[in-house]
Amino acid sequence: MAIGNGSRMRSGKKPLWENLTDEEVLSIVVNLVVRGTKLSGVVAHMRDYYGERNFKQSHPYLYLRRAAERGMLAFSLANGRDHVIEQKIRESCPGLKTVEVVNSVVPTDIADRAARRIIEWAQQRGDAGQAALRVGLMGGGTIMAVCRALAPALAGLAEDEKQRLPALTFQALAVGDNVREPLEDPASFFTYFADPWLNPLRRDYIAVHAPVFRAPGQHDGEDREFEQLRAEARSCDIVLVSAGVLDDRHSFLGRLQSTAPDIWQRLRDANCKGDLGRLPVSLDGPMSLSLFEKAPCTLIGLDDLSAMVQENRRVMVIAAPCGDCRAHKAEIIQTLLEVRDKGFTLFSDLVCDSHTGRRMSLLTRGRLRSGGTIGR
Repeated sequence: MAIGNGSRMRSGKKPLWENLTDEEVLSIVVNLVVRGTKLSGVVAHMRDYYGERNFKQSHPYLYLRRAAERGMLAFSLANGRDHVIEQKIRESCPGLKTVEVVNSVVPTDIADRAARRIIEWAQQRGDAGQAALRVGLMGGGTIMAVCRALAPALAGLAEDEKQRLPALTFQALAVGDNVREPLEDPASFFTYFADPWLNPLRRDYIAVHAPVFRAPGQHDGEDREFEQLRAEARSCDIVLVSAGVLDDRHSFLGRLQSTAPDIWQRLRDANCKGDLGRLPVSLDGPMSLSLFEKAPCTLIGLDDLSAMVQENRRVMVIAAPCGDCRAHKAEIIQTLLEVRDKGFTLFSDLVCDSHTGRRMSLLTRGRLRSGGTIGR
């Protein structure tokens, strides 16, 4: 009764509906389940209504597994956001344009919410008559997940909705750093948007070809093509960026514990809390890349992000749990909020998981009780 290869699970006896195929049984089972029918009810329905007397208690599970393997099932959070925690974060940092705390610790749920927000922005731009929208992509698994969620969400729009959207240009703002996970290279994210189901949505792509790491200032004024890409990157309307905690061994900077322990210790001694788009941040603000022998190669710096926010463009931080250990990102997000007091406004919008949101809420409450202000 294997199901992976599409072999039949049904009995050999003639059912009441003699032309009912195995694919039709699959459709019936899935429809019953998504409408709230208990699995015992599914079995009873198949036996009593369709005459499948040998339909066993285990069969619904097998059909559901096949449906999941084939991507037939979609999951949506019924109570998708924690508005109480959102309000607490807004009160502590009123300068943020949007704060969304997703009632989940599953990274794909946070990515789905971020994708929906991007579509809302694109629709607003299209309705306002804007012909083009440039979206900058930093690297990493979180941004990869957002792109993977964004592409089918765009494909699912009605044709007239796609036509009303501005032309989308996706620009890679960094180079993939982990050859063991080549899909974390932002240029590889473009493949998600090559699906013909996105037509007639207009889209274009700009990649960056450069070393993953470079000596600080290596390209400054020397590489005309690189400088042109940097100039284009600064014109992005939306930048999607993730954040990592220094002590998380799976984050961009955290991996230095094993690959470059001297640099990692140097960052820790300088009170680094983590990175925003691979660039180090401490409680004093953005950190000098001179701490690196070779710095991460990105087209934009943290000063560029701050300038974009001041120019009323969107810099969205997506803080999902670590894809390997599920650690939350509260420490680095709280750091990014606190450096706003020192004049470093590095992002405008936040989407995070509920664990990160709760931890941030506790940190904020503790600091406010001691008389401090967060992110004002």
